[in-house]
Amino acid sequence: MGSVVSRDQEKSVLSYVEVGVGEGAKLLVGGKKAEEPDLAAGNFVTAAVFDRAARDMRIAREEIFGPVLTASSFQTVDDLIDAANAVEFGLAAGMWTKDLKTAHAVAGPP
Repeated sequence: MGSVVSRDQEKSVLSYVEVGVGEGAKLLVGGKKAEEPDLAAGNFVTAAVFDRAARDMRIAREEIFGPVLTASSFQTVDDLIDAANAVEFGLAAGMWTKDLKTAHAVAGPP
């Protein structure tokens, strides 16, 4: 993982990690300033992975522009599509499923 663009952006990413924890998402790993000697002087944030990120949480709705991933589970395809369409932005998203047919249907044209 590369550095974030500036010290201000590093602070912003770290503040989003705090917001995510405060809003009830479970931080599984990372989300801290890198402490390794070769990285500590730069703008490096360890990759953060959140579980249980509800769709109304800021970390799930806003662009963070840093190494932060949120994971959520869904019961129905409609819930998944609604959540994906509920964000104003979205540079990247992914879906994991055991049902390849459903995955193709969701990813394909309407």
